Amino acid sequence: MRIHRIIPNVSVGDVLFSSTEEGVLALGYRHEENSTGLDTGLGWKKYTKNDGLECYLKDGKVACLACFASCYWGEVDLIGKTPDELISILGQPDEVGDQLWVDEDRQQTPFEYFSYGLQVWVESDKVVSLFCDAVEDDR
Repeated sequence: MRIHRIIPNVSVGDVLFSSTEEGVLALGYRHEENSTGLDTGLGWKKYTKNDGLECYLKDGKVACLACFASCYWGEVDLIGKTPDELISILGQPDEVGDQLWVDEDRQQTPFEYFSYGLQVWVESDKVVSLFCDAVEDDR
């Protein structure tokens, strides 16, 4: 499994937020047709290559990158960290969302770090995924 290092507002792993569909395809990602309703006129497309990173493109440009395995902040892998460990690394979150059912057997809680463009999902007291967005310039 590849190591994906987060550089806020720049990249996750080898995928740049400035990448186009052609760039993502050149890195070996494949488009997933009809992935959870993303392709139903909203302009979103999902790309994967079985490396623990998913690329979400909106209108042909990377809008969100999701890590599910080995997602590094500096030298620290955030996947598997407890909420206390997460806070010691990233600081207090801007917002902690309500616990949500992600399927019929599992609940997760989002921790929002708006200035980093990060939404960190915690399940059973462990970080299980991170969604990284490019931070808008007009905040």
